[in-house]
Amino acid sequence: MEDIKRVISFDSVEEFWGLYNNIIPPSQLPQKANYYLFKEGIIPAWEDDANKNGGKWSIQLPKEKHRSVVDRMWLYTMLAAIGETFDPTLVRESPDSPAPESLITGVIVSTRPQFYRISIWTRLAPSSPEDQLKTRIEQIGKHFKTSVLGYADGAKLGGPLATEVEFLSHKDSEKKGKSAKKLIA
Repeated sequence: MEDIKRVISFDSVEEFWGLYNNIIPPSQLPQKANYYLFKEGIIPAWEDDANKNGGKWSIQLPKEKHRSVVDRMWLYTMLAAIGETFDPTLVRESPDSPAPESLITGVIVSTRPQFYRISIWTRLAPSSPEDQLKTRIEQIGKHFKTSVLGYADGAKLGGPLATEVEFLSHKDSEKKGKSAKKLIA
């Protein structure tokens, strides 16, 4: 947590673009650097109350093959998070009804020696295959893969160092073993 520094917060479109247009794009970040974009008051850590029962959708992209597109993918991921388009249930029943709470707490782009990783963090994760939340989480992953990243539905993204768009609960991430249950978009 000592390595995480709050740089800026923004409340308007103008402030967002002012920030975005004045920072280094992910394709030019040094190795082991991360950008975090999280809702106000949420720390980008599993231990934060808003994240501890959640998980993340992630995709890992080999650097050499994706250097030219990772900046666009990151921008579209941020815009989808800010515009709250990831979560399909955020539609109000009527203009007077309260909006449901978004499952999305934040997004991250990481650069590593061999790959980039883009992740979407959620406040909840399905606890069983029968959990009704599973459908909602799967819809977020499908939207991330097709509408945000631009891959065709059903496209296989494998290859050296690449991963599919995968969901893993934070509790399963800690296991790091075969008992972890992943969802694939």
